[in-house]
Amino acid sequence: MKTDNRTVTLKALLLGACVAAFVNLASPYTESVGFSNFSWSYLPEGAAIPLLPILAVNAILIKVKKQLSLTRGELLVIFVMALVANSTAIWLIYFFLAAIVSPHYFVSPENEWSELLFPYLPKWLIISDSNHAVKWFYEGAPPGTSIPWEAWLIPLAFWLPFFIALSLASYTLIIFFRRQWEEHEKLAYPLMQPIIHLAEEKHEGQKPLWRMRLLWIGATIPILIAVLDVLKHIYPIMPGFPVDHLGSLNWGSINQLILGIVF
Repeated sequence: MKTDNRTVTLKALLLGACVAAFVNLASPYTESVGFSNFSWSYLPEGAAIPLLPILAVNAILIKVKKQLSLTRGELLVIFVMALVANSTAIWLIYFFLAAIVSPHYFVSPENEWSELLFPYLPKWLIISDSNHAVKWFYEGAPPGTSIPWEAWLIPLAFWLPFFIALSLASYTLIIFFRRQWEEHEKLAYPLMQPIIHLAEEKHEGQKPLWRMRLLWIGATIPILIAVLDVLKHIYPIMPGFPVDHLGSLNWGSINQLILGIVF
């Protein structure tokens, strides 16, 4: 039986790029607004959650028009791109932007940053408060106003080459450790195994995992809870579950739980 070994295809790269763009937009937003750990994990939600609807659509395409469906290799390429995007989203966007904006926002007579810190900070590496760029970053811009890009362009232009070099160095460094980890130490990477099995056409001689009804029932429950939590942050009138910043249900003490059920 001939197998389809397509892996790095244009279709996989385009879908992977869309997922990566989604992760880099959703991760800082959820961290800032919902205080959720979208990209904080060894198997981050930002990589696993987008893969589930892709698997669902792919399962339909296999039944309807198989030539348009994704192969196992293409699915893994998309997942790896999402996984890499999670490593950049939280550190290079969320923390980095806060770092170059915070000096002018948190300066005060008490901390004496104007005398102790600012003389050592190059002006072209941090965001100045011209056109309220710093204040609006933390507090939001008034309705009808546009983002003061002129305050951002020069610092971002100077930082961009550094982060490109840092990212390339980090990813290239993995090449030196791959053989030791995989061939000598035989690391199994257990957190990656569920994704690998989900992408398989068959699992241990049985039908693939993505065709099992219990899998989708189990996946739907936490996704529904997460979606309701996001909607409640956007529209407070929406019902939701008490989800904490770790993504766990937190009902509080037993007394609070009883009062919540009764009232």
